[in-house]
Amino acid sequence: DENGSVAEASPALIAVSVGHERTTLAISNGRICEFARVLEWGGTNIGSALARAMKVTPTEAEELKHGLSLVSGVESIEGVTADRAKEAIGAVRYELQNLVRELLSSLRFYQSQQGSLSIGEILLAGGTSTIPGIADELGRELGIPVRLADPFTRVDLGEGVQRPEHAGALAIAVGLGVED
Repeated sequence: DENGSVAEASPALIAVSVGHERTTLAISNGRICEFARVLEWGGTNIGSALARAMKVTPTEAEELKHGLSLVSGVESIEGVTADRAKEAIGAVRYELQNLVRELLSSLRFYQSQQGSLSIGEILLAGGTSTIPGIADELGRELGIPVRLADPFTRVDLGEGVQRPEHAGALAIAVGLGVED
């Protein structure tokens, strides 16, 4: 500015979409995507961890994943005893460490680039974001606030149209339909 001080840039907008087989990390200045990376890690990794820990088929594990909760203090898997769920949730948390490492590596790489923006928070989207407690779990592990993305923030729903329960799973589809 005119006093010679440098204006502080706004933090980067960071979106992480965890899909079935891949995770997409996108970092934006609010107008332009400055950095993107596709990680070979998705919700199937959680299903595989559940299958191994519970000694069930991948198909059964995918069903169990839909009843998984990582909410701190009330971790559970619907229809599974607490003792049996405890070991499986430990396996899921262990598997999430792989995603955390990949995200941290990508964020460090971005931050090493000249002109990179500071990191404020991460918006979490994708089908796997519907697991209760996953945003808080990732935030704790990353040391960065993580919150669920709301793709309907800038969308006016028509009369009689109800907001979907798991809106974060629709972030990419809704984003492609939003005009600026």
